[in-house]
Amino acid sequence: MGLNYIIVQAGGKGSRMQILTRNKPKALVPVNNLPMIFHLFKKYPDKKFIIIGDYKYDVLERYLREFADVNYQMVCGTGHEGTCAGLQKALSYIPDHERFMLIWCDLVLPDDYEIPETEGNVIGISKDFPCRWMYRNGEFREERSSQYGVAGHFIFSEKSVVLAGVNTVDGEGGCGISWGRGYTAGGRICPLAA
Repeated sequence: MGLNYIIVQAGGKGSRMQILTRNKPKALVPVNNLPMIFHLFKKYPDKKFIIIGDYKYDVLERYLREFADVNYQMVCGTGHEGTCAGLQKALSYIPDHERFMLIWCDLVLPDDYEIPETEGNVIGISKDFPCRWMYRNGEFREERSSQYGVAGHFIFSEKSVVLAGVNTVDGEGGCGISWGRGYTAGGRICPLAA
């Protein structure tokens, strides 16, 4: 079971990393001497990336144009700050009935991570770092958790699953998505950067 598309939510400001993000978006902050987003490019050089940018969008766009050696499409989150700005536009680049990954730019997957071969939807659960949201007993809750934390990594069987739950994006970039139920906890993820 293949997966050809990866949506990367790279619109974040990285407010807790102010000294590193004054002149660039969080996606370009280096981890092990490589910008965070480039860890995904290195791990999946044959995938088609749809990158949602916002904060310092022009910097991200220029940097990728110069240095990214992968197939990618940029989407601007147009004035919203947050992880869901631009999601509907990004989904328009994915063909119907196509399996895809949705991942936050600051999640660096371990070398031994493999995309789960399952027909259902998958959510990556944190292994040893705290997350603001948790997924437990088939439900999402805004509750901090290390054991059941939502790591920022999802695999969807097709885009209609996400489109059906997209409501609105508020002025702060918050997401009006009803993620619903029916996810498989897709193994534990331990990133280099959280």
